[in-house]
Amino acid sequence: MTFGGKIKYRADRHGTFEEEWLPHKRVYDCWRCSGFLHDFYNSSMIYAYHIHLHKLNQLGKEYYMLFIACTDVNDGKHYSRNFIIEENKKSVDIDADSIFCGEALQILMEKEAMALRINDSQFGFDLCLLKNKGAFWQGELGKMYPETNNQKCSEQLFGYFYPQMTTYGRIRLGEKSIRVKGKSLFERVWGNVALKRKQRHWESIHLMLGSNEELNIINFPHSNTNYCALVNKENGLSFPDTRISTLECFDCEGYSFAKSWQVQYNNNIYDLKPLSKESSSLPFHDMVLVVLDNNVDTKGYALASSWVGARAKEPGNIDLSLFRGCDNFK
Repeated sequence: MTFGGKIKYRADRHGTFEEEWLPHKRVYDCWRCSGFLHDFYNSSMIYAYHIHLHKLNQLGKEYYMLFIACTDVNDGKHYSRNFIIEENKKSVDIDADSIFCGEALQILMEKEAMALRINDSQFGFDLCLLKNKGAFWQGELGKMYPETNNQKCSEQLFGYFYPQMTTYGRIRLGEKSIRVKGKSLFERVWGNVALKRKQRHWESIHLMLGSNEELNIINFPHSNTNYCALVNKENGLSFPDTRISTLECFDCEGYSFAKSWQVQYNNNIYDLKPLSKESSSLPFHDMVLVVLDNNVDTKGYALASSWVGARAKEPGNIDLSLFRGCDNFK
């Protein structure tokens, strides 16, 4: 299915950033890119985009789920598509430096930059993302456990991210073509987590602060566990103790999602408030948020993505195949 092949999953360690780009055999894989953009000629016009490519496993068979979305924050308009790419349709091509999903998604990875193209009938974009600070591991060793008592937890995630990626190019929303610039985040996550169990689901929250700091958070609400990596303006990496509390939730088709958070670390207290109305494409929910301090002054923006079970009110299993109401990939 992936023409570039797959690599062996190693539970005890990870390879280099470049080595771990390829999908792994028989475990979960995700490539996710999101960002804040504004009109090149009018910085008050704000846009946000989200791209997910997930490799999932069901009864020993693998399939891909592709989610693409773009939000016009000022107009409140949201454009999105969700595709299921079946195992027998060889439409996903992942090589050491590229991802192709037919005409819908193309990603090209170069030494200093990433080229990103989305093509849909209602929206699309051609963007260049500069790597700038390079990649950083999520968690102190790039390894994260969904349970507090990780000595007894055989399930785990590995991950890394590229923060503060200077972004420029064009987006197309309906009939409009807009020259844009801004910042993006790229995340790569993989592991043997059993996604059929709701208590294994997580939230990914990334703060882009005006001080040129970025805080990357992987939060497991069911175990009250989080993994945070702080990249400062000098590119230093630290792992501060971070407290995350939910300020407000909302329901979508019987599932609960966080709508806003409070994040505390290093004597900072920030409230994350949504910039656009809720628009879920289950089994995910993506958000764009503004970061506010105690004086309600804007300190930056945040990007968030949640799995459907992250805030489930009752533990138990969930059948992700129920969400195959997506468009079939052609």
